[in-house]
Amino acid sequence: MIPRYGEWDQKWRDKGLTVIGVHTPEMAYERDEARLRAFVKKSGIAWRVAIDPDYAAWRRLGVEAWPTIVLIDRSGVIRASFVGDDKSDEIDAALRKLL
Repeated sequence: MIPRYGEWDQKWRDKGLTVIGVHTPEMAYERDEARLRAFVKKSGIAWRVAIDPDYAAWRRLGVEAWPTIVLIDRSGVIRASFVGDDKSDEIDAALRKLL
């Protein structure tokens, strides 16, 4: 799924899309920022990644599971939410509609 985020970023950046990853650690070792930075670099993640150790974004966005993709418009309104690993086609369709 991670490569798709980069594809969406490159494909629709000029249409106004901003991809932001939010890392909400579940396990203690996932709270290690150096480990996260190494993963981001190794994975070729070129978009911003926010760290959400206290689950503030998780709660604000109504997330209940990993991974969750949330599409938010420029006004801050949640337009769609997708839970699960293989929602690429649905997300692509929603992005096309919104952009």
